[in-house]
Amino acid sequence: MISSFLPEIILFLVCCWIARPIQVCIHEIGHALLAYLLTSGKIALSLGQNTTPALQTRRLTLHLSPHRWDRGSVRFDREGVSSMRLAMIMVAGASTNLISVVVAVFFVMLDSVYAVPMTPFIFYGLKVGLLAAYPFKYRSIPIESDGHAFLRLVHYSLYHR
Repeated sequence: MISSFLPEIILFLVCCWIARPIQVCIHEIGHALLAYLLTSGKIALSLGQNTTPALQTRRLTLHLSPHRWDRGSVRFDREGVSSMRLAMIMVAGASTNLISVVVAVFFVMLDSVYAVPMTPFIFYGLKVGLLAAYPFKYRSIPIESDGHAFLRLVHYSLYHR
């Protein structure tokens, strides 16, 4: 009985293995794309841990590493960028994840053959998008979620004029 589902099980496990790095990549591309459109300075998009420059254009540098693609970051010069534009860039990561989930659900609704590969993609899209939007900050390391950075920006904009 289980042997008849073995190809689907293998496909599901492979998709689980690659879904999170794909969603992290989508998340960081969302930030980088809006930073590219809304700022005029250089942008550094990093995917993985201990990254090295892999591709460089006039304004965008892509840093890649084969290790730990479950994390990434986007750095850009915030000098002179309005609070509204910064807020839009912060929200862009989680928004692109949620848009990718909607697209994946559309494919599953279109044909059930997409259900097995898209289920992990949908799960990790929701996980990455919602976890990034939730406001938290690690105590031991200087990393904060997009939601925490967004609330800090709103607080600063309201009380430090």
